[in-house]
Amino acid sequence: MKNTPQPSRKKATVLQATGAYINTGITVIQGLLLIPLYLHYIDISLYGLWLASGGVVGMLGLVNLGIGNLMIQKIAKAYGKQDFYHAAAYFSNGIVVYICLSAFVAALGLVISIWVPDLLKINSNHAALIRECFQIAVIALAIGILNECLGGFGQAMLKPLVPMAGRIFGRIAGLCITVLLLLQGTGLWALPIGLLITEGIIFLFNTFNVINLFKHLEMQASFNRKIIMEYIKTSPALMMATAGNAITNSVEPILITMFLNPHITAIYMVNRKIADIISSLLNVFVGATAGSFSHLVGSSNKDHVTNIMKSLLILSFSIGVIGYATYVATSQAFVSLWVGEDFVIDQFTILFIALAAFSRAIRGLIGQLLFGLGDYIYTSKLVFYDSVIKTLLATLLINMVGLIAVPFTFALVSLVAILLLGIRMQKKWLIRFNIQKIAKFIMVGLLMFVVSMLISHVKLNISSWTHFSTILIMTALAISLIYALINIDDLKEIHQKHFQRK
Repeated sequence: MKNTPQPSRKKATVLQATGAYINTGITVIQGLLLIPLYLHYIDISLYGLWLASGGVVGMLGLVNLGIGNLMIQKIAKAYGKQDFYHAAAYFSNGIVVYICLSAFVAALGLVISIWVPDLLKINSNHAALIRECFQIAVIALAIGILNECLGGFGQAMLKPLVPMAGRIFGRIAGLCITVLLLLQGTGLWALPIGLLITEGIIFLFNTFNVINLFKHLEMQASFNRKIIMEYIKTSPALMMATAGNAITNSVEPILITMFLNPHITAIYMVNRKIADIISSLLNVFVGATAGSFSHLVGSSNKDHVTNIMKSLLILSFSIGVIGYATYVATSQAFVSLWVGEDFVIDQFTILFIALAAFSRAIRGLIGQLLFGLGDYIYTSKLVFYDSVIKTLLATLLINMVGLIAVPFTFALVSLVAILLLGIRMQKKWLIRFNIQKIAKFIMVGLLMFVVSMLISHVKLNISSWTHFSTILIMTALAISLIYALINIDDLKEIHQKHFQRK
């Protein structure tokens, strides 16, 4: 087996983060460019039905065994110990499981497509179109499941460059194809075809990267029944986390379509799109550090692990407060200028959309850190129960209080999940947190959201993108400055520990 020097966790993390930011930039461009095009070339109710059917596609993630994070953790930990045999074994047996999963998801999705129009109460005029577009999206999902495994290998081996390039190139190609098809008048077909092109290109890049890494490190595929059984035995708990995330990410448009109407679904999801973009920025920390963190855990330096965890939580919380508070302050003006006054929703719904997305992102980060420590079962179960309770509460309340019930319940339940995960981290892993410091950050965060609500009520009569951009920058800077001044000592400490040149 080829002997290689220990890889740089910091370099891999920075590279992963850079790629994630570029992909987020593409997401921003896609949102800003494509949403108005969708609404121009596709009927709004049809678009709402597509979003709801997309929620059903997302729900197919329920059958994913959820071994992706486990596989990354196992490979990264083995690689951190320079154990190339087990690194290769965990991947080669993982890909066998993933191929079976991908085929099953494709078959199940094609069968479910028969009943999608009935589930979403789609009239006969749109039923065939939604069904066929749904089927293409299912094939794209199946390829995406394989990409999760193939890309995860590069991430775990701290070699994310090729998968990162593939994702960027695939996303750009998919965006261009979607725009071209929309301009040619293909309507809704443009959306699933764009998804399929994206996943296909990413698959080719990921496959090349895996083959190249195996050759370069002289790794050998070894099919081991014990490892496959380890994945399968652990999968029931991991599947709960995957199912929970699938429900949380996909159920909103389904509930709104079923209990209200697809027109409101489109309006809600357009407003949520900006919050989703901020979530993508925040999730850079989760995605970029997953492999490096598991690699660090493999080094058995507990003090360093604890310091990294605390710093990641503070940085993520800080970025989240600034990003989502800015969203709350400027969302109505942005949406009005972007797609028109008819798509603007009330300010309290926007606030709870922000809080729901923020709490979900922080819950995801804490869960990812616990996964990196090897704490799969408790975390997975909590994520699943969190999603089920959210769905049940939203279903009970949506007819009583309307649209706001969805983001309100999602925010409330995620906050409870964060508390339980924090207690788990403290008790199980003996990681001590400064309660006063946590309380201070929470109070400052709440203050920023109060400030953002006050800013949102200032009537500025924004009529151009130049004017809006100026207001956006000033708002973000003001919120950032207030937040940084109050937390200056903690932020300086993180900078000195992790970013200052030594």
